[in-house]
Amino acid sequence: MENYLWSYDNQGLRLAQIRFYQCVTTVPDPNDLSLDLNGDGVVDAYELEVAASDDSACFSGAH
Repeated sequence: MENYLWSYDNQGLRLAQIRFYQCVTTVPDPNDLSLDLNGDGVVDAYELEVAASDDSACFSGAH
């Protein structure tokens, strides 16, 4: 698999710049039942995603 992924030629390659920035994020506690939106007593992946959806501080372009 490793040889397959790296077997390419230089035809059509472009330079890509990737930048990494430190970002503070909050990971919601899956045991916090106040995040249970549908009242089934279980915090599922969708409800965790909704709780963690405020990523504006990281992706606002303020860097």
